Amino acid sequence: MDTINFTALVRPRVFISALVFTISFLAPPSVNAESLRPGLYRVTSRVCQNQKDLPDECPRIQYIELVKGIFHGVSPDQIALVIWLASEPAAENYTYNARRLRGRFVKPGEYVIDETSQGKEWITENANVICEYWYVGFDNDARKTEIKRTHLTLQPVSRDDRINRRLEYPEPE
Repeated sequence: MDTINFTALVRPRVFISALVFTISFLAPPSVNAESLRPGLYRVTSRVCQNQKDLPDECPRIQYIELVKGIFHGVSPDQIALVIWLASEPAAENYTYNARRLRGRFVKPGEYVIDETSQGKEWITENANVICEYWYVGFDNDARKTEIKRTHLTLQPVSRDDRINRRLEYPEPE
């Protein structure tokens, strides 16, 4: 009767298990919008390029905010992306565009908000603090000709009475 060498059978399995464990430990976690830290970010610098003179909110964006559960269709555990716009920087009140944030991290520090054949919108973060907002638009599905680019540098700020007067949320329904 043949003898079975258990050491020869166990050694490859231990090696494979150790390899799988190491790879899973080193792989970046699968994170979504809920891993982003809510907060208000003031635009400190901007680059607005618009090749075809299309409608462009870039010059009007004053703040970008991530906030949980305030808007219709956004539950308390979900994050909304709010872009605060001013008709002029000294405006008394700002208007906003808000939508549920449904993107994903494509690599550490880069969160893609939306990407289609017509454009890409994303934010970058450093140490869990958002530092940039980007949008690049293309003229066709081939994405060969860039027609619009927005790059905003952001700085976290705290809400205070003055900011709260300018950036008013809707009353709860």
